[in-house]
Amino acid sequence: MKRREFAKLGLFSAGALIFPFGCRMNSTPPIIGGDEKLFLNEQDFERIRENIKRFDWAKKRFEVLKNNACRSEDEYFNSHWRGSWRQWSTGQYLKYIAIYYRLTGEDTNLIQIKKHLINEFKLDKMETPFNKLGLPVSKAIWSWGMSRMNYFWAWDMVKNHPLMSSIKDALMIRFEEITRQYFQYEDNFIGRLGNTQFWGISAMGVMGFLTSNEEAIERSINGKFGFKTVLENKIRDGKFWPEPTNYTIHYVLCAMSLLAEASRMNEYEDLYHYVSPGGGSMKGIIDGLFEICYPQGLLVSNGDAAYRAITNSNGEIVKNQYSGGYLFDDPSDRVVNKFEIFYKAYKDPRYAWVINKQEDRFCLDVTVWGDNTLTHGIPLENEAVPSFKSSVFKRFGHALISTVEGEEYWNGKSNILHVRNGNTTQYHGNDDPFHIDLFVNGKMIYLDWDLSWNYLAPKPSRNNRNKTPISHYSLGHNTVVVDKKGPDKRRYQLPQRVEEFNDIVFSEIEDSGRMKTVSLEGSIYNGVTQRRTLGITPNYLVDIFDCVSDDIHTYDYILHDEGRFEFYTKIDLEDYDDFNKDYKLEPIDSESKEEGNSWLRKGKKGFVNESWQGGFTDEDEKRVIINVGGEEGTEVFATNTPMFVGNGWDDTPENIKRISKPVLIIRRVCKATKFIVVHQLTNLDKPFKVNRERNKIEIITADYSDVIELKGDSISLTSK
Repeated sequence: MKRREFAKLGLFSAGALIFPFGCRMNSTPPIIGGDEKLFLNEQDFERIRENIKRFDWAKKRFEVLKNNACRSEDEYFNSHWRGSWRQWSTGQYLKYIAIYYRLTGEDTNLIQIKKHLINEFKLDKMETPFNKLGLPVSKAIWSWGMSRMNYFWAWDMVKNHPLMSSIKDALMIRFEEITRQYFQYEDNFIGRLGNTQFWGISAMGVMGFLTSNEEAIERSINGKFGFKTVLENKIRDGKFWPEPTNYTIHYVLCAMSLLAEASRMNEYEDLYHYVSPGGGSMKGIIDGLFEICYPQGLLVSNGDAAYRAITNSNGEIVKNQYSGGYLFDDPSDRVVNKFEIFYKAYKDPRYAWVINKQEDRFCLDVTVWGDNTLTHGIPLENEAVPSFKSSVFKRFGHALISTVEGEEYWNGKSNILHVRNGNTTQYHGNDDPFHIDLFVNGKMIYLDWDLSWNYLAPKPSRNNRNKTPISHYSLGHNTVVVDKKGPDKRRYQLPQRVEEFNDIVFSEIEDSGRMKTVSLEGSIYNGVTQRRTLGITPNYLVDIFDCVSDDIHTYDYILHDEGRFEFYTKIDLEDYDDFNKDYKLEPIDSESKEEGNSWLRKGKKGFVNESWQGGFTDEDEKRVIINVGGEEGTEVFATNTPMFVGNGWDDTPENIKRISKPVLIIRRVCKATKFIVVHQLTNLDKPFKVNRERNKIEIITADYSDVIELKGDSISLTSK
């Protein structure tokens, strides 16, 4: 590996008196550092100390660091994010103790680091190889390394302190064992590369830098699954990792930044600015996130962990807030903001804009980096609001189209259409071809809802109790389901062993007056061609879904939203309770006998041949009105499904069990049909009047009249 040519950084600091305060509130002892291999060295600590002297934002973060470093591990764990393995939280705690020591010389709590290292790496049982004591030589080693990454970092900062001398040799033996385990992981357990496998490769590289193992470094950067190979072969549309965006911002960019920082520390090449022959780069991935972000910071997503309910401390669902991937302003406790690191590397003014979205400057990454405002923050030189442009990303499988573009996009006063083509077959995908979401003047409509109970189901992690996870099925999306089942050409595979396919084709975005249009077409059911043409305006969405076949099929147009669904047109309705039988859905939890343990609850059905109106209402406020074109033999169904299922149905709190989201199904049984739906998005107290002719739709309001003409595969708008 070729090292960059520049002077060695100073590696040893002794006797430096930095801050006259600490856990013991006495004079500061010498700081014994040097020879750091991972993410911070003495030059970095000098920068942090200077920031603390000069800037209020750094002083505030230092006070928080001091508080964390001077408490017990139990106190830290009970007051911080506890969403996964305890080692995840404990590693952050140990790292903060180490950083506090390297800044101040306060070493009172270093014994905590030593104690946890001895316990975690079984340093009192050196006669037995580590893999015999619990290190998983399996596909699980990626998560083992991720949750312990801060153990490695903490050690790197304090390894020269006299307290650590008695465990130094033993720990290096363990680190070498771990590195060899990662070699076995790469050689024997990676069949396809998802975010978890790339995390494992990156952890191998971190261990390589920590132990000066050139083979591990080489594999992690230049190997068949390494950093550079990923940028050349894995990235879609030059910007996107081919899994839901949550995994990009949580894991992939975290793993990449670990390698880039370790490479910087050890004077290897600058991975932050590496561009692959095909144009892939780490910065390109970061910048791509701005292009698939709603104005409130929520990233468009799909598949596992798309959007979930957030519960408050009282166990109640918080309205209009969702757990998902966020570029900024994440309302959940699993925050993964790394923009201080990115700004330090690139000085991009848009990254400063993200940093300044917080009232108090603070970027937190629970995965590894923790408080990166303190560790990587530098003065912000310039800030620039990003300029948004509606785009289609055909290989990634997303389109995001807004009625307002440019810098004004981020004000949130617009209608935004998100469309999925169902690609790709990569890990964590769902069967979501032709799916739509909407953002309407600050409110999310028709979300891609993912239930936590469905995550990775059905798999052993759920003990196979959740046999039909509705979030994974086409039924769980805003699309058309044919013959009450998922696509014949499966849109996702958990273990990917075949090449991806992309048989749904996006059009380009076209402008017609004040309407932006896009369409997508493909055949995912044998013998059936589907085409969805969409036109978004500041007031409504025109949605035309064609299904054509030589044979008779059952076509179900499905919409999910929040609140409740009401029919405004009088339709004779009767009770219906065969939804689960129709779609072959087993109980939510096969081990539960409690009431309500079914995905689709008892609802209503009726027949309607003419055009009709209905809408989704949240409490007393209308969310959206739909005007549906008539067709002989149309059957309509209204039902509901749980909004939240926790750790099985029995463990879901009773107050949350009662909360559901409505589902509308419009069914036609025929060879071919055309669902024509106008979704009214504004002035909902004054429903549109909609007139339909063979190839024309007229929308009449008190303020304007729009004529929408259907011209073959496209639509055009004329306003009066």
